[in-house]
Amino acid sequence: MQEVGAGFEHPGRAHQAQAPRSIASNDLDIKGRIWRAVKSGSPRARFIVRLIALALVVSVSLLAFASDTTRVRQLTNAVPEIDFLASIAGFGLDQVTVKGNRITLASEIYEALELDESRSFVSFDAASARARIEALSWVASVSFRRVYPNQLDVTVRERQAFAVWRMGRSLSLIDDEGRVLSPIEETAAHSQLPRFAGKGAAKEAAFLWADLKGHPAIRQRMLSAERFGERRWSLSLNNNVVIHLPNSGATTALAQLESWPGFEGYMNNGSTIIDLRAKGRIVVRPNRAIGPTSSGARSIADLLDRPG
Repeated sequence: MQEVGAGFEHPGRAHQAQAPRSIASNDLDIKGRIWRAVKSGSPRARFIVRLIALALVVSVSLLAFASDTTRVRQLTNAVPEIDFLASIAGFGLDQVTVKGNRITLASEIYEALELDESRSFVSFDAASARARIEALSWVASVSFRRVYPNQLDVTVRERQAFAVWRMGRSLSLIDDEGRVLSPIEETAAHSQLPRFAGKGAAKEAAFLWADLKGHPAIRQRMLSAERFGERRWSLSLNNNVVIHLPNSGATTALAQLESWPGFEGYMNNGSTIIDLRAKGRIVVRPNRAIGPTSSGARSIADLLDRPG
C-alpha cells in the first residue's frame, strides 16, 4: 500500500519523514499467482476474473449477512480470502493520502487507520478508524473519501491552540474545549495566548475568556487566571494587580468594579489586590508591604481619596 502524507514539526516532537511502505502479507502462494495472472492477463481475462470475484463477494455477503456491513467486515476478517477476492473485484485499498495535518504526524494517522488488517474497502471499518484518529490529541475531526479505484483520501481538521494551562509544574497547550493538545516547555510557551492555572481551569477557561470580552480594560491587562477550588477565579493583571472574583456573578462584580470612580487609578498605580468575593462589596488592599505603618486591608471608603 502506498502512503502519502506530510507532518508538521512541532516543538517537543520529532519530525518523522514519511516514506512509502508495503503491507506485510502472509497470503498463500496461490493468491500471488492469481493476482499476477490478473495483472498480466488480457483485458478480457482481467474483466472476467474480477467479475467472478465480485459476484462471489456480493453473493456471500448478501446470502450470509443480509447487507449488514458490520457483519460483512467480521466475515472478511474471519475469512481473509474474501478480502482478497474483494481486492481483485476492484474494491482493493492500495493507496492512502493524508491531508490537513500540520501538527499531527502522518505516521500516527496511518497507524490509527490499522490498514494492515484491511486490504479492501469491504473490510475497512471507517467508523472505528474515525474514532481512533479523532482520539489523537490535535485531531478535531476526520473524513474519508474513496478515489476510484483503489485510493483512500483522509482529510483531517486539527484543533486550534487556545491557551496555555499550568497544572503544578506542568504546562500544556489546550483548545477552547479544555482538551490538552500537547505539553510544552516554559521557554516554548506561546506569549500571545492567555494563561490559566489550577485544577479544573482547562474546562472553564474559554467561558471566563468569553465573559472578559465584555470587560476589555481588564482582559487586555490580564497576564493569567488561576482557578481555586474548581469554583472561582483570581485574575493576575500587569502592574501587579490581582482581582479575586466571586464563585458566581463574576461579570456583575466586574461591571461594578469598572463603574467605581477609583478603578482606573488603581489599575494605573498597580500593586493592589481587589477582592470582589463578597457580594456587593469591593475590598482593596496593597499587594506588597508599603511601610511599617501599613494597616493591611481597608474598605473602599478609606481609599477614595487616593491620588490617581
